[in-house]
Amino acid sequence: MEKAARYGVPSQALDHKAYASREDFDAALVAALRPAAPDLICLAGYMRIITPVFLKAYGGRILNIHPALLPKHGGPGMYGHHVHEAVLEAGDQESGATVHWVTEEVDGGAVILQERVPVLAGDSNRSPGGPRFGRRALAYPEALRRVCLGQA
Repeated sequence: MEKAARYGVPSQALDHKAYASREDFDAALVAALRPAAPDLICLAGYMRIITPVFLKAYGGRILNIHPALLPKHGGPGMYGHHVHEAVLEAGDQESGATVHWVTEEVDGGAVILQERVPVLAGDSNRSPGGPRFGRRALAYPEALRRVCLGQA
């Protein structure tokens, strides 16, 4: 919020705990976004499952980034260290990030782009690819470029 203010970007915070249900929260979120008329919604670190209420308003225009190579290690409950633990427990030789379209199926939308990094001895459950994470971070800007150019 502070960074948005520094750059003159309008922002608003909604506390999901103030709403009776996920659907009520998503309806409030849709109402808050309506004046901006977004062409594209980019989720990153958004730790809530999108409901049909939000998808009805913005379906086909929502992107997300997931810290694994979907379809492996995706779905409900697969976020943050849970994903990384699953990667390590599976003995995967590589991990990465997937930018995908958001659908009603958690982490089930079409893949736009994947960035791969090797899993090396010593990687922790906090982030396979640790110092190599920078390569994964490039996935989102490249995916956005492709979407904006109509290549995704």
